Amino acid sequence: MSEKTIEERMKWLNPDDEHLADWFRAYADSREWICKYVYKEEQNIGLISSSSAIFCEKFLKNWASKGSITSKDKHRINLLRSAWSSHKNSKSKVTLSLSSEAKKSLTFLSEINGITKTEVVKELLINAHELFNMQKSLKKILRRQPNANEFNKKFDFLSEILNHSSLTEEVNNLKSENRLLKLELAKLGGCKPSSKV
Repeated sequence: MSEKTIEERMKWLNPDDEHLADWFRAYADSREWICKYVYKEEQNIGLISSSSAIFCEKFLKNWASKGSITSKDKHRINLLRSAWSSHKNSKSKVTLSLSSEAKKSLTFLSEINGITKTEVVKELLINAHELFNMQKSLKKILRRQPNANEFNKKFDFLSEILNHSSLTEEVNNLKSENRLLKLELAKLGGCKPSSKV
């Protein structure tokens, strides 16, 4: 079985994919070895102002024309593919800054539910979205009521009920704080803390 050529290994680099070609052009700016293949011939100096697609095509053509594939070439192909994968997937990840209070709550919910913090965030977001949709539906139903004052009373009542999750979280935080205080009290008094903390 013959070894794959550079051209076969680089099929994923499609010059017609505008996003990929633009990324490759920007990536190549800091990689001298790529530019060496693009500007291989003196007549290609004009490529500096050409499109990203032409830039990719010229690179692929010149690199593939060298014939044999070396271990260095294979390594470079893997680096290119890995860099593209990282770039492509980087947009799906999100980093959020949390206050220390929010971090404590996240850790607490993660521990009591036995799930990861990522799963906690995912569940909270899904539940919040469902609550929002429920409130929206209830608001539409209640708007059909003839009396505006009655609507406002019912809506306020429903909002209080739907705000139950924040009260539950507050109770859980107070329980946790109570447990810590009992442990501190036990340390100070030399007593063992009760098992019902």
